[in-house]
Parts: sequence; structure tokens; C-alpha cells
Amino acid sequence: MREQSLPKNVEEKLDFLTGKLEELGPPNRRPNAMLSIYALDASKGLFQDIQSVDAPVTSRFKAAVNETAALAKSATDRWKKILSEDVPALNKELEANGLPAIKLAP
Repeated sequence: MREQSLPKNVEEKLDFLTGKLEELGPPNRRPNAMLSIYALDASKGLFQDIQSVDAPVTSRFKAAVNETAALAKSATDRWKKILSEDVPALNKELEANGLPAIKLAP
């Protein structure tokens, strides 16, 4: 969408949604880096760490699992809010300006 000229109200809603998505990413994200979900990346990294060690799980790993679970819960809650509030708000502006709505798979 950013490749075309957009009305100011659509641009603002799109910027707002992009900001919300960036909040799901890693802290100190590099400029122009692809969007990612930090909780998912952290979960993958932790799983790889656990799988690479042939030893009993330590208290450090247990704490990391709990932290990652909390990250995942927070990210899931924020994602649900984006889907239920922010995407519909952007779609309303898009449709009001004769542009196609964003359709997300359920």
C-alpha cells in the first residue's frame, strides 16, 4: 500500500497499525528490519537451546521458560486486540476511500 499515494487519514491509520505491529517485535529493532514477533523468536531460540543440551533442565532454563511464556501471553493478547480493533479501523478508512480492505486468514 505504501507504494501508492494514500489519503492522509489512511496513511495515519496505516502508520498506527504498523507501530502496533512493531511493538510486537524485538527491543531495539534495527531500522528497516523486517517485522517479527519477539515472543516467537524467543521461544524458538529457547527451544533450540534446550534441545542442544544433553543435561537436566536447570533453574535458569525453567526461569527462561516462564519468561517466554509470559512474553507469548502478552504478544497473543496484543495481537488479538490488533485484529479486533486496529485492523477493522484501518479497513473502515480504506473502504471509505475506495481502497480494498485488508483480509487476514482466520
